[in-house]
Amino acid sequence: MSDSGKAPNEITSAPVIRKPRKKKLVMDMPLLYVEWEDHHSQNSWQLDEEIERGPCLCRSVGWLYEEDDKGMILVGSVSSAPSYSDTRYLLKSCITNQVVLSAGKKKLAKKGEGA
Repeated sequence: MSDSGKAPNEITSAPVIRKPRKKKLVMDMPLLYVEWEDHHSQNSWQLDEEIERGPCLCRSVGWLYEEDDKGMILVGSVSSAPSYSDTRYLLKSCITNQVVLSAGKKKLAKKGEGA
């Protein structure tokens, strides 16, 4: 044993220092209403006239968490941690209508542009 009370070959670990993540606050994110088309399926037997044709129209309201060239992430709920619930990634090619309900500090990409 050494003077420190530890065996000479004992490895002591340094404390892990993590860089804090920047919190995304609700006030920084735009609140959007989005209409989008989605695929659908049915896993039961159907007669020809019962088979649904075409995409189904969906509607979502949420805060724009993140956006890239192909789509956007909307979140429906935000806690003070912050943590997020009711998250969804929507493909921009499926979005048929988008309305900004409340502008946040985050700049929105124009249609056809990435974030």
